Amino acid sequence: EGNNLTQGRNLSSGAGTSTAALVISGYYGYLSYAPEVESWNGTSWSEENDVNTARAQGGGCGLTNTAALLFGGESPPHPVSNSATESYNGTSWTILNNLNAGRTQNTGSGSSTSAMTAAGTPSGTTIVETWDGTCWTEVNNLNTGREGRNGAGANNSTGLVFGGRSPYIALTEKYDGTSWTEVADLAGARYNGSSCGTSGNALLAGGNPGSPASEGSITTEEWSDPVYVIKTVTVS
Repeated sequence: EGNNLTQGRNLSSGAGTSTAALVISGYYGYLSYAPEVESWNGTSWSEENDVNTARAQGGGCGLTNTAALLFGGESPPHPVSNSATESYNGTSWTILNNLNAGRTQNTGSGSSTSAMTAAGTPSGTTIVETWDGTCWTEVNNLNTGREGRNGAGANNSTGLVFGGRSPYIALTEKYDGTSWTEVADLAGARYNGSSCGTSGNALLAGGNPGSPASEGSITTEEWSDPVYVIKTVTVS
Protein backbone atom coordinates (compact mmCIF):
# COMPACT_ATOMS: atom_id res chain seq x y z
CA GLU A 1 0.00 0.00 0.00
CA GLY A 2 1.26 3.45 -0.94
CA ASN A 3 0.10 7.03 -0.38
CA ASN A 4 -3.60 7.69 -0.96
CA LEU A 5 -5.22 9.65 -3.75
CA THR A 6 -6.03 13.25 -2.85
CA GLN A 7 -9.65 12.73 -3.93
CA GLY A 8 -11.45 9.39 -3.65
CA ARG A 9 -13.47 8.28 -6.67
CA ASN A 10 -14.42 5.22 -8.69
CA LEU A 11 -14.70 4.16 -12.34
CA SER A 12 -11.84 6.49 -13.29
CA SER A 13 -9.43 6.14 -16.22
CA GLY A 14 -5.67 5.84 -16.03
CA ALA A 15 -2.38 6.18 -17.89
CA GLY A 16 1.34 5.80 -17.35
CA THR A 17 3.66 3.53 -15.38
CA SER A 18 4.16 2.48 -11.78
CA THR A 19 6.43 5.53 -11.24
CA ALA A 20 4.77 8.11 -13.54
CA ALA A 21 0.99 7.70 -13.71
CA LEU A 22 -2.29 9.57 -13.97
CA VAL A 23 -5.74 8.91 -12.55
CA ILE A 24 -8.24 10.72 -14.74
CA SER A 25 -11.78 11.90 -13.98
CA GLY A 26 -14.24 9.29 -12.65
CA TYR A 27 -17.33 9.12 -10.52
CA TYR A 28 -17.93 10.40 -6.96
CA GLY A 29 -21.29 8.67 -6.78
CA TYR A 30 -24.69 8.63 -8.43
CA LEU A 31 -24.97 11.52 -10.96
CA SER A 32 -21.78 13.14 -9.61
CA TYR A 33 -18.85 13.12 -12.05
CA ALA A 34 -15.29 14.06 -11.08
CA PRO A 35 -13.29 16.31 -13.44
CA GLU A 36 -10.15 16.08 -11.29
CA VAL A 37 -6.86 14.60 -12.48
CA GLU A 38 -4.02 13.46 -10.24
CA SER A 39 -0.42 12.63 -11.10
CA TRP A 40 1.76 9.97 -9.40
CA ASN A 41 5.54 10.41 -9.16
CA GLY A 42 6.33 7.05 -7.62
CA THR A 43 5.71 8.28 -4.08
CA SER A 44 2.66 10.55 -3.88
CA TRP A 45 -0.28 12.00 -5.80
CA SER A 46 -0.56 15.65 -6.89
CA GLU A 47 -3.57 17.48 -8.32
CA GLU A 48 -3.28 18.59 -11.94
CA ASN A 49 -5.53 20.57 -14.29
CA ASP A 50 -9.04 19.16 -14.75
CA VAL A 51 -10.35 17.49 -17.91
CA ASN A 52 -12.68 19.51 -20.13
CA THR A 53 -15.49 16.95 -19.86
CA ALA A 54 -15.90 15.02 -16.60
CA ARG A 55 -16.74 11.38 -17.25
CA ALA A 56 -16.60 7.87 -15.84
CA GLN A 57 -15.77 4.47 -17.34
CA GLY A 58 -13.92 5.93 -20.30
CA GLY A 59 -10.83 4.61 -22.06
CA GLY A 60 -7.50 6.03 -21.01
CA CYS A 61 -3.93 5.40 -22.12
CA GLY A 62 -0.44 6.85 -22.26
CA LEU A 63 3.14 5.84 -21.54
CA THR A 64 3.83 8.49 -18.88
CA ASN A 65 2.13 11.09 -16.68
CA THR A 66 2.97 13.90 -19.12
CA ALA A 67 1.45 12.44 -22.31
CA ALA A 68 -1.96 10.79 -22.08
CA LEU A 69 -5.28 10.32 -23.86
CA LEU A 70 -8.88 10.08 -22.58
CA PHE A 71 -11.77 8.97 -24.80
CA GLY A 72 -15.34 7.79 -24.50
CA GLY A 73 -17.03 7.15 -21.17
CA GLU A 74 -20.31 8.29 -19.73
CA SER A 75 -21.01 11.91 -18.83
CA PRO A 76 -23.90 14.15 -17.77
CA PRO A 77 -26.80 14.02 -18.33
CA HIS A 78 -26.53 10.51 -16.96
CA PRO A 79 -25.71 8.23 -18.64
CA VAL A 80 -24.75 9.68 -22.04
CA SER A 81 -22.21 7.60 -23.99
CA ASN A 82 -19.49 10.08 -24.83
CA SER A 83 -17.40 10.27 -28.02
CA ALA A 84 -15.10 13.11 -26.90
CA THR A 85 -11.31 12.71 -26.97
CA GLU A 86 -8.85 14.77 -24.92
CA SER A 87 -5.05 14.73 -24.77
CA TYR A 88 -2.77 15.77 -21.90
CA ASN A 89 0.67 17.33 -22.38
CA GLY A 90 1.77 17.43 -18.76
CA THR A 91 0.03 20.74 -18.11
CA SER A 92 -3.41 20.97 -19.71
CA TRP A 93 -6.07 19.00 -21.59
CA THR A 94 -6.89 19.68 -25.25
CA ILE A 95 -10.06 18.58 -27.09
CA LEU A 96 -9.28 16.49 -30.19
CA ASN A 97 -11.29 14.58 -32.81
CA ASN A 98 -14.14 12.42 -31.50
CA LEU A 99 -14.50 8.67 -31.60
CA ASN A 100 -16.59 7.48 -34.57
CA ALA A 101 -18.83 5.53 -32.18
CA GLY A 102 -19.62 7.08 -28.80
CA ARG A 103 -19.51 4.53 -26.00
CA THR A 104 -18.76 3.86 -22.35
CA GLN A 105 -16.99 0.99 -20.56
CA ASN A 106 -14.57 0.85 -23.51
CA THR A 107 -10.98 -0.33 -23.30
CA GLY A 108 -7.97 1.96 -23.68
CA SER A 109 -4.44 0.97 -24.64
CA GLY A 110 -1.34 2.36 -26.32
CA SER A 111 0.20 5.82 -26.26
CA SER A 112 -1.13 9.35 -26.74
CA THR A 113 -0.18 9.16 -30.44
CA SER A 114 -0.87 5.47 -31.20
CA ALA A 115 -3.85 4.07 -29.32
CA MET A 116 -6.74 1.64 -29.49
CA THR A 117 -10.19 1.34 -27.99
CA ALA A 118 -12.46 -1.69 -28.21
CA ALA A 119 -15.82 -2.97 -27.03
CA GLY A 120 -18.02 -1.05 -24.58
CA THR A 121 -21.68 -0.24 -24.37
CA PRO A 122 -24.37 0.36 -25.70
CA SER A 123 -25.16 -3.28 -26.36
CA GLY A 124 -21.78 -4.83 -25.66
CA THR A 125 -20.40 -3.55 -28.95
CA THR A 126 -17.76 -5.33 -31.04
CA ILE A 127 -16.50 -2.06 -32.59
CA VAL A 128 -12.75 -1.34 -32.47
CA GLU A 129 -11.07 1.97 -33.34
CA THR A 130 -7.42 2.96 -33.64
CA TRP A 131 -5.87 6.39 -33.04
CA ASP A 132 -2.98 7.78 -35.14
CA GLY A 133 -2.39 10.98 -33.17
CA THR A 134 -5.04 12.90 -35.10
CA CYS A 135 -8.08 10.78 -35.95
CA TRP A 136 -9.90 7.58 -34.99
CA THR A 137 -10.37 4.87 -37.63
CA GLU A 138 -12.63 1.82 -37.39
CA VAL A 139 -10.80 -1.48 -37.92
CA ASN A 140 -11.93 -5.11 -37.82
CA ASN A 141 -14.39 -5.95 -35.05
CA LEU A 142 -13.91 -8.19 -32.05
CA ASN A 143 -15.33 -11.69 -32.35
CA THR A 144 -17.35 -11.26 -29.13
CA GLY A 145 -18.99 -8.00 -28.02
CA ARG A 146 -18.61 -6.99 -24.37
CA GLU A 147 -18.30 -4.11 -21.96
CA GLY A 148 -15.85 -3.69 -19.11
CA ARG A 149 -12.59 -1.88 -20.01
CA ASN A 150 -10.21 -4.84 -19.60
CA GLY A 151 -7.52 -4.33 -22.24
CA ALA A 152 -3.79 -3.89 -22.85
CA GLY A 153 -1.46 -2.96 -25.69
CA ALA A 154 1.58 -0.87 -26.60
CA ASN A 155 0.23 0.84 -29.73
CA ASN A 156 -2.53 0.85 -32.35
CA SER A 157 -1.36 -2.32 -34.13
CA THR A 158 -1.24 -4.75 -31.19
CA GLY A 159 -3.67 -5.36 -28.36
CA LEU A 160 -5.52 -7.65 -25.98
CA VAL A 161 -9.11 -7.56 -24.76
CA PHE A 162 -10.04 -9.92 -21.93
CA GLY A 163 -13.06 -10.66 -19.79
CA GLY A 164 -16.04 -8.31 -19.65
CA ARG A 165 -19.78 -8.81 -19.63
CA SER A 166 -22.83 -9.19 -20.68
CA PRO A 167 -22.95 -11.95 -19.73
CA TYR A 168 -19.79 -12.24 -17.59
CA ILE A 169 -17.11 -13.86 -19.74
CA ALA A 170 -13.45 -14.94 -19.47
CA LEU A 171 -12.74 -14.79 -23.21
CA THR A 172 -9.46 -13.24 -24.38
CA GLU A 173 -8.85 -11.88 -27.88
CA LYS A 174 -5.56 -10.76 -29.42
CA TYR A 175 -5.08 -8.23 -32.25
CA ASP A 176 -2.26 -8.60 -34.81
CA GLY A 177 -2.77 -5.32 -36.64
CA THR A 178 -5.45 -6.75 -38.91
CA SER A 179 -7.79 -9.15 -37.14
CA TRP A 180 -8.75 -10.55 -33.73
CA THR A 181 -8.09 -14.14 -32.65
CA GLU A 182 -9.41 -15.90 -29.56
CA VAL A 183 -6.60 -17.11 -27.31
CA ALA A 184 -6.43 -18.50 -23.75
CA ASP A 185 -9.24 -17.47 -21.38
CA LEU A 186 -8.90 -15.75 -18.00
CA ALA A 187 -9.03 -18.12 -15.03
CA GLY A 188 -12.19 -16.29 -13.91
CA ALA A 189 -14.75 -14.11 -15.68
CA ARG A 190 -14.94 -10.45 -14.54
CA TYR A 191 -15.33 -6.92 -15.82
CA ASN A 192 -14.17 -3.38 -14.97
CA GLY A 193 -10.86 -4.50 -13.51
CA SER A 194 -7.62 -2.53 -13.59
CA SER A 195 -5.47 -3.63 -16.51
CA CYS A 196 -2.13 -2.65 -17.98
CA GLY A 197 0.73 -3.90 -20.12
CA THR A 198 1.20 -5.05 -23.70
CA SER A 199 -0.19 -7.80 -25.89
CA GLY A 200 2.78 -9.92 -24.82
CA ASN A 201 2.83 -9.15 -21.09
CA ALA A 202 -0.24 -7.86 -19.29
CA LEU A 203 -1.96 -7.75 -15.89
CA LEU A 204 -5.57 -7.71 -14.74
CA ALA A 205 -6.27 -6.88 -11.09
CA GLY A 206 -9.60 -6.72 -9.29
CA GLY A 207 -12.91 -6.12 -11.02
CA ASN A 208 -16.42 -7.41 -10.62
CA PRO A 209 -16.77 -11.21 -10.88
CA GLY A 210 -20.54 -11.05 -11.07
CA SER A 211 -21.30 -13.42 -8.21
CA PRO A 212 -22.02 -12.01 -5.75
CA ALA A 213 -22.28 -8.75 -7.69
CA SER A 214 -21.77 -6.62 -4.57
CA GLU A 215 -18.27 -7.97 -3.94
CA GLY A 216 -15.19 -7.01 -5.92
CA SER A 217 -12.47 -9.48 -6.82
CA ILE A 218 -9.01 -9.30 -5.21
CA THR A 219 -7.55 -11.68 -7.81
CA THR A 220 -4.67 -10.70 -10.09
CA GLU A 221 -3.92 -12.54 -13.33
CA GLU A 222 -0.88 -12.25 -15.55
CA TRP A 223 -0.76 -12.77 -19.30
CA SER A 224 2.53 -13.88 -20.85
CA ASP A 225 2.77 -14.58 -24.56
CA PRO A 226 5.58 -16.94 -25.59
CA VAL A 227 8.24 -15.53 -27.89
CA TYR A 228 9.09 -17.88 -30.73
CA VAL A 229 12.50 -17.75 -32.41
CA ILE A 230 13.40 -19.50 -35.66
CA LYS A 231 16.71 -21.29 -35.34
CA THR A 232 18.76 -23.23 -37.84
CA VAL A 233 19.39 -26.83 -36.90
CA THR A 234 22.45 -28.59 -38.24
CA VAL A 235 22.81 -32.35 -38.20
CA SER A 236 25.81 -34.58 -38.78
